[in-house]
Amino acid sequence: MTGTLVMTAGSGTTTPYADFYPIMPGLQQHGRVVLYERPGYGWSEAADTPRDVDTIAEELHHLLAASGELPPYILLGHSMGALEIIRFAQLYPEEVAGLIFLDGTSPQYARDFSTNWVADIGWNAIATAKHIGLLRALSDMNLINGMFVDIDDLPEELKKLKIIMALRNANNPDMKEERQRLKENGLAVLRGGSLGDLAILVLSAPNNGYPNWANTQNELIQLSNNSQQIKFEQAGHYIHHDAPDKVISSIASFITSLQ
Repeated sequence: MTGTLVMTAGSGTTTPYADFYPIMPGLQQHGRVVLYERPGYGWSEAADTPRDVDTIAEELHHLLAASGELPPYILLGHSMGALEIIRFAQLYPEEVAGLIFLDGTSPQYARDFSTNWVADIGWNAIATAKHIGLLRALSDMNLINGMFVDIDDLPEELKKLKIIMALRNANNPDMKEERQRLKENGLAVLRGGSLGDLAILVLSAPNNGYPNWANTQNELIQLSNNSQQIKFEQAGHYIHHDAPDKVISSIASFITSLQ
């Protein structure tokens, strides 16, 4: 592998390790893979810094260096994770060999993002239920655990981990602030401009149900003069859950092309 593959999850993913488990073992056969769990995600503690995209990218850069990882990096971002890897490439272009968007969110989508009152009420209701212990009580009665374990064929220990992390991390303040900053984060990435001829792989689920999602994917393609797209017409937003083998082979071929 040309460089280390660094993976970062989408917004609200309570346990990125379990989320990426369907593709991690396969990708590790092609080289070193590092999974990054942002503050408030997985086992990472909450942040005491703002959740703007520059801070998030700088934190990732610092952690990679502090842990002894060496560039060049190939950065993979799912969904909203696309914003931080684009910004990383803008801030540290000499350290990035390529970007992989896993049904990523474009900066234009983030800039135009808005929620409605129904979605906000639902989001806050889950946060409140967690805070007062209601989620845990329902989990202890096995009434909601099926909602947390939403990936087929996970090992039993990872099913348990997903439940633990959902009760620990669901809709926490870091995730809330990320949502609140989506517009400004999208604008910051747009101000960063084009990525020139940086190699980019866009893995897209154009029929995932999000409005105008094909346009969003096209916006990601236009970030570079050296982009390629692979469409997963029958997959949902979590392509790596629905078509893990094809995702692995697509990423492996892209990495080989960088060598």
